[in-house]
Amino acid sequence: CFNQVQAQILDYSYKHYGKEDGLPSNTIYASLQDKSGYLWLGTEKGLVRFDGYSYKVYTHPKMTGQSVSDLHIDGYGRVWCQNFIGQHFYVFQDSLYFPSQFKTAGFYTPIVIDKRNNIYSSSDSSIYVFNASLKQIDSFSVGMQLVAPFLFDDKYTFTSDQALARYHHKKVEAINTYLQLNPNNARSYSFKIGSNIYTYSKPSSNACLYQIYPKHQQIPLNFKLGSAIILTVSVTNDSLVWLNTTDGVFLLNNKLEPVAVSQPLFKGYSISGVIQDKNGAYWVSTLGKGLLYIPQLNATQYRVPQELFSRTCLYKNGQILVGGNSGFLHSLSASASGLNTVIKLKVKQQVSALLFDSTNNTLLVASGSLSIFKDNKHLGFVNAA
Repeated sequence: CFNQVQAQILDYSYKHYGKEDGLPSNTIYASLQDKSGYLWLGTEKGLVRFDGYSYKVYTHPKMTGQSVSDLHIDGYGRVWCQNFIGQHFYVFQDSLYFPSQFKTAGFYTPIVIDKRNNIYSSSDSSIYVFNASLKQIDSFSVGMQLVAPFLFDDKYTFTSDQALARYHHKKVEAINTYLQLNPNNARSYSFKIGSNIYTYSKPSSNACLYQIYPKHQQIPLNFKLGSAIILTVSVTNDSLVWLNTTDGVFLLNNKLEPVAVSQPLFKGYSISGVIQDKNGAYWVSTLGKGLLYIPQLNATQYRVPQELFSRTCLYKNGQILVGGNSGFLHSLSASASGLNTVIKLKVKQQVSALLFDSTNNTLLVASGSLSIFKDNKHLGFVNAA
């Protein structure tokens, strides 16, 4: 019998929300959901509240620059955001407020809010701590500009290229030291899965992630990013990891392995983030193409003979096209029970590449020669040089 490999494909539908539906801007930098079920969006046109039907934009006369991101909700239900010059704002009782006691750094400086509702903001190389009444209670210097601090074990935590550190009992202490060589002009950004901390480089098409706590190791991705650059990483329910890039989103499990073949999802979209709402649905934010709503995400698993499975690509109607060395191309889909033969190749050689051009409805197959198909019919081929 043939050796078999497991192939898993995703079954999902989505709804698009854009300017044509009343969304103030198709460029969305961040999103979150509050306890009342409202969806909050940090957009190019300001902070937006969405109730599923209509949008409300929040503005302030002292706001210099409308684009906002860095969304948070504190224990009092205040929704926080900031613009890209570092001005911080919050919504309380349906009005937008500007806390002038927060220093404006002149650049994007994410805040962190702990369980006691203490708020940590940064400016240059210093951190300022405010209590829930927005009164400053502490400040400290870290000697470097902080790019992406986060909350870990309810403590203000941050990374450099050499160390993981935290603010604890009015002092900064190292948690772990490591060495991560970033490409030129790239910086480290962090994300958490359970009690593990990982980093990635940005901007970079480096196809590696790094675990930095509790141990340090490089984690090569066993798929190609191509020319895509990682923009952000979203983690939903500590089980799905969304690698959001300039050319779609790659979906991984909590072991950082692809959950399905033929990724990315939403190829051609710049994905800025993903959240999961109270009903288990997913909201995908994009830069320039609005908001995508996925009500349900299912995976179907197949066992495929290894000789049939060397290259895959997304094909028509949500199908996955599979090629190996059998001389045929087969399709997988969530609605079908198994493999379906769709194309017989002219030459029985190992398939080295598959590419479907949905715009022109043409399929390119590299298998000793470059063959061109349309509507499953062979149009011609060019011998490989």
